[in-house]
Amino acid sequence: MSAPTAEVPAGVTTTVPLQAVERFLSVSSRASAIIAHVFALTVAPTSTTAPPLLPDAAALAARMPAAFRRVVQRHPRMRALQSREDPLVSVVLDDVPLTVVESLVEVRTDVADWQAYAVRVVNEPRDRCTHLPFRVHVLLPPTPEVATAKEDADVVRFIVFSDHYMSDGISGLIVFNELLAELAIPAADACAADRPPVESLPVPQPLFSVLNERFSSLYLRLERLAFRLICPLVLRDMAGTRPAIPLDPSLVVDFDGKDPTLITTRCLFASGDKDALDAALSACRANQTTLHGAILACCLAAAASVSVPAGVDPAARFRFAIDVDYDWRRRRRPSAAADTTATVGYQSNLATLGMPRAGVRLGRTGFWALARQLKHDTDTAPRTFLRHRALQLLFQEHFIARRLGGLPRFPGSTVGDLNVSNLTRYPFTEAHVLSGLAAGGGGGDCHLALRSLHFFNGMPLLSNAAILFISSTAGSLDYSLIYRWSDAHARSFFDAFCALIAAVGSASADETAHGFAKRVLGR
Repeated sequence: MSAPTAEVPAGVTTTVPLQAVERFLSVSSRASAIIAHVFALTVAPTSTTAPPLLPDAAALAARMPAAFRRVVQRHPRMRALQSREDPLVSVVLDDVPLTVVESLVEVRTDVADWQAYAVRVVNEPRDRCTHLPFRVHVLLPPTPEVATAKEDADVVRFIVFSDHYMSDGISGLIVFNELLAELAIPAADACAADRPPVESLPVPQPLFSVLNERFSSLYLRLERLAFRLICPLVLRDMAGTRPAIPLDPSLVVDFDGKDPTLITTRCLFASGDKDALDAALSACRANQTTLHGAILACCLAAAASVSVPAGVDPAARFRFAIDVDYDWRRRRRPSAAADTTATVGYQSNLATLGMPRAGVRLGRTGFWALARQLKHDTDTAPRTFLRHRALQLLFQEHFIARRLGGLPRFPGSTVGDLNVSNLTRYPFTEAHVLSGLAAGGGGGDCHLALRSLHFFNGMPLLSNAAILFISSTAGSLDYSLIYRWSDAHARSFFDAFCALIAAVGSASADETAHGFAKRVLGR
């Protein structure tokens, strides 16, 4: 199907400035900053005797455009195009014609490998001046001639693709939930002439505009002065990053702020089972921490198993720079948070954890003590971020606007080792009904249950050496990893991490992080 395009009509005046990270994510029209949220749903039987009813491809394809258009109409940033005249501004369309929305949705029965399909689409560059930022592809069980796995026979996958400068990890969940809610409405009601039109949400303020409210004008002026004084030091520190795990020589592209060389995204996927997830959660509660803390501890232990040579003293400090993502929707002031909890757009940022960057003695630090400390670092990092928020904003604005008169070269285009983007538990209902869309011609309902959720985005122009994406549903913990490491190092880290997470429930109270990893991994 041809790519969806739209144009900015004359007289449109609703604009949204692109700030900070949004600018970086939209700095090059050739770069893919696409996020993919892959929702795997199992078709459920309506009774103990009735067989499960798959969706009818033709009927679903016919219903999808109108349903998705209502979601697009509700969220202003789903109707945004980057301004061709001023690339630091996006223009919000008042309306998106159904003919355009029809090209934003696809229903396919010819995809046997959903992982390769999602990665391929993410790697396709898009022109943000003519392409709307969101689209949805539905992968129905493939026909027998292309099917490759038994599990495909009863699994339907909805993939929400979105452009990162107008989206984040939570946005894809919101869009999916609202789309499935529209498809649950009977066709007669959905097409009724008296159905109320969609009421658009207000155009959300950019994240950094809202956070500005926490600072006085004097504070901002002082940080502007500080920016001019220490920015060269900040740049040199970032450019001096040396990854703990070696980069793939074929991907060592040094970023210097000029026209970027694009890197093809490579991604690994895995899922943990429910029993391991339940055991891990129980162990975390018993040791006064959360699964997020255990995940970060496993990241450190897995990285050390890959990058530390055999025979090195495990009591030596292991340095591994980790950033964590934050969803700021619920961290704002109550008045602002009430308007943004269900808002689509870029509402997240990241902060660096101090403990891993300074170094951890994994051979002397208890696994659970490490998990608790990393959870504490995660909880306190937003306050650190807020104290330096103005400095970060100024740095990023000047960085993108090329006002520095010359940028240092960033070896390998890396600024750290690992970014962890943890969505935690899927926040919406996991049971869905596609009203009247069951195959067989009888107009029956199709019942679906969310089985897993993977998400990832295209490798940024400048980022950590790898990004680990984590999400969970009622029955699974799902992981995705994109990376600049060699395939062998990435696979070794990913396999080690998955094995450690699966064994978290068995970690004893007095076991060191190194001892836990050695017991589980055998190295």
